[in-house]
Amino acid sequence: MDEEVDGFISPVDELSPSKTTADMGLSNLHSATMQELVEQLQETREEKKRIRKNLKEFEDQFFRQNGRTVQKEDRSPLADEYHEYKHVKAKLRLLEVLISKRDSTKFI
Repeated sequence: MDEEVDGFISPVDELSPSKTTADMGLSNLHSATMQELVEQLQETREEKKRIRKNLKEFEDQFFRQNGRTVQKEDRSPLADEYHEYKHVKAKLRLLEVLISKRDSTKFI
């Protein structure tokens, strides 16, 4: 089944080329320790804030110039950043689920 048909692309399928060498691949997160997961969560949150700040500046500038909000077709100048932001959010969700899963198994 082609996953792109419904518009869903797994964050594991496409990793952003801007990832640093210190960044764990998403496939390694499942085997990471709790400490590594928490560190990745903090780093990923910081990355999300940085990207969102850039996107917000672009959107604010676009609004001032055009008098309207950014539409999907207007995003082409920052298409890579929007794509990366989407994957960072997916990574955050994965990290949060993995951490909550590990926390819940501690008490069983």
